[in-house]
Amino acid sequence: MRVQAKIADSFSPYLDRAPFFDVLEGKSLPLAAASALLLHTVFFIILSMTIVLPQRDLEPEVIPVRIVTAQSVKPAPEKIEPAQIEPAQAAITPAAPSPKPKPKPVPAPAPPPPVLPEPIPELAQELAQELAQKSPQN
Repeated sequence: MRVQAKIADSFSPYLDRAPFFDVLEGKSLPLAAASALLLHTVFFIILSMTIVLPQRDLEPEVIPVRIVTAQSVKPAPEKIEPAQIEPAQAAITPAAPSPKPKPKPVPAPAPPPPVLPEPIPELAQELAQELAQKSPQN
């Protein structure tokens, strides 16, 4: 379906005969910039104000109170202080004798290293020959 040119040219999303935004149509950019500048200026002034708060008294104000009763008031009983009781001294007992420490055992001296006799060169040669003769037979 095609929209006629006459309707398309005169179509407006605003159904009012004199919409508010049609008045501002040519001035929208300068108006938006001016309103943003004004809004930022107002916020800056509000947030940069120093507010002096009054000092509160740290101690509360004393209010005199007077108690009135229809009955007779009995005087408070006198406070009786407890008698000063001296602590009983405990009988001093001598300390128990400590047992004598056991003496440390004396370590036994290390045994001397065994003394090896020096080999006799002639016997060593004879043993080597006997071993050489026995090994080829096996």
